[in-house]
Amino acid sequence: MSSPNYSCGICLEVYEQPVRLECQHVFCQSCIAGNPTAVCPMCRRAVNMAALKPAVTLSIEMDTVRANCEHCHKKFLVKHLRQHGQSCSKRVSAVPTFKPIAPTSQKVKNIPNRSTFKCPYCSTSNLDCKALAAHCIENHSNDRKKVVCPVCVSMPWGNPSQQSSNFIQHVRARHQFEYETYVKYDQDEDAVLQAVLQESLHEQ
Repeated sequence: MSSPNYSCGICLEVYEQPVRLECQHVFCQSCIAGNPTAVCPMCRRAVNMAALKPAVTLSIEMDTVRANCEHCHKKFLVKHLRQHGQSCSKRVSAVPTFKPIAPTSQKVKNIPNRSTFKCPYCSTSNLDCKALAAHCIENHSNDRKKVVCPVCVSMPWGNPSQQSSNFIQHVRARHQFEYETYVKYDQDEDAVLQAVLQESLHEQ
C-alpha cells in the first residue's frame, strides 16, 4: 500500500501510532504490544515494553508526505493511506477469488480465527490466548465496562451478544491456556471445559 519506509514489518500496512524500539526498529504500537515473544521481529533483540517511544519524526513525515496508493494510484497523505486501503475499490477487486485447481467434492469451510484475538477494551490485536489474558490483567484490571469475550465468541457455541460483567475474572478463570491444545470443536462447552480441567490436573 505504501513505500516500505512507512510500512510496519509485522502487519505490512502503513504505520498506525508508530513506536521506536531500543534497537531503533519501528512498528505499529498495537503490533509490537501484541507480540507475545517480547523480541524485535527484525533483529531478535529483547524488547523492553516500558522503553517504547513514539516515533515522532516519522509521524511528522507521515503528516506531511504524500504517496500514491499502489492499487488506484491516487495520492494521499501517508497517514491516510492505511484508512484509504480498507475501502479502496481497486484493492478489493485485486484480491483473487479462491478456486480449486481441480474439481473437488470437498467444501471450502469458512473457519474462524481461533489463534489470535483483539482486546475488547482497547482493540490491541494479534494476541494469543495467554497474551490476551496477560494484557487485560496488566492494563484493564480496573475497567468495569461489560464486554464480549473474543475467545468465547470464536467458539462454535459462542454467543456474540453475551457480555461479561467481570471480564478480568472471566479471563483469569477460563483463558490461561491455549484452546487449540485441548478443544474438540464438535463438543459442547461444558464437555470441553471438563476435559480441559482434567488435562490441567495431569500436567501439575
